[in-house]
This record gives sequence, structure tokens and C-alpha cells, in this order.
Amino acid sequence: MAVTQTSSLSNAATVVYENVFLTESIVEEVWGRFIDWEAIQEGRGGTSYDYGAYTDMAPALTALTEDSDIVPVTLGDTNITVTPNEYGNAVSISKKLRWSARTRVREDAIRMMGANRARSVDRLCRNGVLGGSNTRYPGTNTARTDLTGSGDQVSYAFLTALLASAYAAGLKPFEGNVFAAIVPFELQADIVALTEFKEVEYRAPSAIFEGLPGFTFAGFRFIPHRAGKLYLSGGTVAQAATTLSSAVVAGATSAVVASATGLAAGDYITLGTLEANDAEQVQITAVAGTTLTIKGGGNSPGNLGCAYAHASGAAVTEAPNVAAIPVIGKNSTKGVYGADGRYGVLTLAEGLDILQTGGQGRFVYPGWTWFGGVGIWPRYVIRGECVASLGHIGVEY
Repeated sequence: MAVTQTSSLSNAATVVYENVFLTESIVEEVWGRFIDWEAIQEGRGGTSYDYGAYTDMAPALTALTEDSDIVPVTLGDTNITVTPNEYGNAVSISKKLRWSARTRVREDAIRMMGANRARSVDRLCRNGVLGGSNTRYPGTNTARTDLTGSGDQVSYAFLTALLASAYAAGLKPFEGNVFAAIVPFELQADIVALTEFKEVEYRAPSAIFEGLPGFTFAGFRFIPHRAGKLYLSGGTVAQAATTLSSAVVAGATSAVVASATGLAAGDYITLGTLEANDAEQVQITAVAGTTLTIKGGGNSPGNLGCAYAHASGAAVTEAPNVAAIPVIGKNSTKGVYGADGRYGVLTLAEGLDILQTGGQGRFVYPGWTWFGGVGIWPRYVIRGECVASLGHIGVEY
């Protein structure tokens, strides 16, 4: 017989589910807060959207000739292109699971979908902001792979140089006369250790920063967050190149490498291709020949091994981690979104099957969908990069 359940009262439950979904979405959003968003309309769209701006005119410093007319100059312009796409995710939940589980699996899935939507779209926003090449490095370094150690860590002089570059480039600060800088926790540890870290303000300088942990220092509103960008082993490689000589399964607490030369207990190494989605950093706790005992972020709350599986031949890299310091102003970015809204929309479908009862299918599909895109003005997004002194265990968020 048909059983009355939350799915049977879909009209009453939908609003609650939407609220849970949106709450998780808003809480998890970090990078998206600093995008200049614009809603786009169906029937008035295109495959991409162009936003134009005039280029600066050179100062007129030559005196006019008394008996001749002025020679006009030409105006110049440039544009930024934002290409929106459709994104989404979903899970399938069986009827047996819903009624056998000791928790409300459907509600849990919707909550997780809200967080997954925020993390996914926020990562797209982060990729857009960090996609430019307007980069600064400490000292005379010209590339991320030039960064070697303590001499390339963050300094007050480096921060003030970034600040000067921001004003010189024409970035517009947010209220409170600060630029936003979302950074990894590993960099926060180095910033608060600076001798100059004395006059610091923890209160949010304006509404856009409300609800985000942070502090104002050196002209920036630093937002330490796990969504801050950390390039795992992005600096100068410290050991002889090596690879895994056998496959590693998710959850493994040991790995065999082709050569352990230069590797020692306490070192941090990155498994996998740098910047790949499955790259992760682990700490070596013991070395026996070419066998490394490792501690990682784990593939479950009860595991401290590898988060992902890695094939034989996968890269093993020991190098300093590099933290990004993105300098974001009011005029740095542009984003568009469709009818799904800035936070996307919850989808809650029920699959129809032969054994459906009371019009309800056996399978429920909580999910989300979002249509949008992000672009930047390359001149107005400056990215500082420096060595983070702390190692990192786990994947890059």
C-alpha cells in the first residue's frame, strides 16, 4: 500500500528543502561574494557576454598652439568576455535506503547538495579570479617554481608592494578602503607571525565581509579560508625526481617509490600531477628503503591514509607549498547567472518505475543546477605568490 511520507507532501516539503539548500549554499560561498554579478534573461542571451571599458587617455601636457586648432586623439576601448555554462550534480537514493537508514537521508542529501553547489560554483569563481597572469613574486623571482624557502615567504614589504601595485593599476577598494584577499590558513600563520602584525582590525569593514572570518592588515581584508588557493609543492623541487613504483589505493598509509633519495621522515610530498583534481599532499612518517610510511587526509573520517587512489608511475614531488594572495577590488570581476539564480536551484526528482506506489517512484534524485560564468579584468586582479612555511596534509580544497 502507499505510505504517506515527506515525498508524498511534496508541496509542503519543497519550501523547507529549498531553505536548507540555500542556507548551505550561502554559508559555503566565499569567492562568489566578490564577483560583480548580473542576472541574464532567457531570450536575451548569447553564448557569451562582452563588457566594454575605455582605455586610459594619456595626460595632455603640451601647450596649445595659439594660431592652430588642436589635433584630436582617438579613443580606445577593451572588453571582458564572460562565457556562461551549465553545471550540476545529483545523487540517486533508493526507497529501501530511505526507509532503512537511521537518519533522514533525503534531507541530508539536500544539505550536502547545497554545500556541493556552493563549493563547485565557488571553485569556478576562484578559477576565474586566479586565471590571470598579472602575478607578483618576492624579490627578483619571476616564476612560481623559482620560490625556494624562507627567503620567499610573505613579508610586510611584499604586502605593501602588492598594495602599491593595486592602487597604481587603478583597482577600486571596497568600503573601509581595503582590498579583499582570500588566503589559505597556511599563509595566515605566516602573516600573523610578522613583526609588523600589531595594528590589526578584526571587525568587518563593510557588509560584504560580514560573516566571513578575517582581519584587516596592510591595506587588505584578509579572509583565511580552506578555499584559499594553495599550490601544493608549487615551488622549486627539493629532491631527485621520482614516481610511485606501484599503485596506491585510497586509504593507504604507505607508498613505494622508484627512488627515495632526498626523502626523509617529516617531509611533505605531493602525490599525483601538480594541480590535478586528485593531487594530494601527505607527510612521510618513516622511510625504509623505497617504502614510505605516510599520513594523509584520508578517504573517510576514520582514515588517515591517502584520500585518492594513485596509479603506478604517478609523480611524487617534494617542493615548498606556494600560497596565492589575490588582490581583489570592486572593479576586478564580472559574473553572470541565469534563472537558476546566483546560488543555483535545488532539483528533487522522483524516478517513475514499474513498482511505483501512490504515484511515487522508488528512486529519489536530489541535485542542483546552475547556469553562469565568471570573467576578470586582467589588469584589475593582481595575484601575489609566496612560499607558505607550513606543510599541508590532504587535498587542496
